[in-house]
Amino acid sequence: MYIFKKADITFLDILHNLMKDTFIQAYENIHSEENIVRYLNKNVTTKLVSTILSSETFSCTIVFKRNKPLGFFILKDKECPFNINNTSLELKQLYILKSEYNIGLGKVLFTNAVKITKTLSKKYIWLTVSDSNIQAKSFYEKTGFKKLGRGNKISVGTDTLSSTVMIYKI
Repeated sequence: MYIFKKADITFLDILHNLMKDTFIQAYENIHSEENIVRYLNKNVTTKLVSTILSSETFSCTIVFKRNKPLGFFILKDKECPFNINNTSLELKQLYILKSEYNIGLGKVLFTNAVKITKTLSKKYIWLTVSDSNIQAKSFYEKTGFKKLGRGNKISVGTDTLSSTVMIYKI
């Protein structure tokens, strides 16, 4: 049985560790350890996680099973870079532990994100996904996301990656 908890600042350490662990697991076969460490030191700091948990712009949910955090998603109130008339939220991150891959937990988390988006009367969820993360792109396509266009370049240490902006109609 999964338990979903809306994260606030009291979840700082849990979310910080989960963000680091899931990023490493998702990208360890794509980037060097050195580049992953550089990325984490710049983009997954306690200060940045604290900002996410303290900001009204972000909404974070963590999923637990038997009190163990297994994954999370972060929604951001940010309009899509492709004009869709202020009717969307950004799915900033959705990660699960590697031990939970391919058992449906990602879909369960995404369904929860859709419910939250509906309560805010938004019509779309959009995201940017790294083109090198084939597993994530495949997951989003299977979930019903459609490609909108090219996203910004993403830096992971010295690696520069292309990305794709995708959208899901509620």
